[in-house]
Amino acid sequence: MTRRASGTASGLDEVSAAIGGLRAGQTAQGQFLADLRTEQKDHGQKLHEIAETLSLIKSSLPDLPPSKTCILKHQEFDAKLTDMDKRVTWLSAKVSAVVAAIMAGLKMSAAKFGVDL
Repeated sequence: MTRRASGTASGLDEVSAAIGGLRAGQTAQGQFLADLRTEQKDHGQKLHEIAETLSLIKSSLPDLPPSKTCILKHQEFDAKLTDMDKRVTWLSAKVSAVVAAIMAGLKMSAAKFGVDL
């Protein structure tokens, strides 16, 4: 019986050691999960801060001054518009002069035939 009792005792010691190992593993896993939850909360807070910063930047964009590239493009467009305006003014003056010359020619022709325009 002593053999059996000592065999049972050693078997119980092995089971007890295995249970202790499982409990230690369970405790380590619990701590690991708690650490993960803390990290998740920290990351969530950081993401929230980033979202707030992006929202602030997005709302501030209309108030920002234009970049040098934008300023140069606007100057380029303004120059083109000024050139177009000059051309339109010149063409308008030319058309007006042509119309005036035609009218003068018609008046002279009409005056020859005795018609008053």
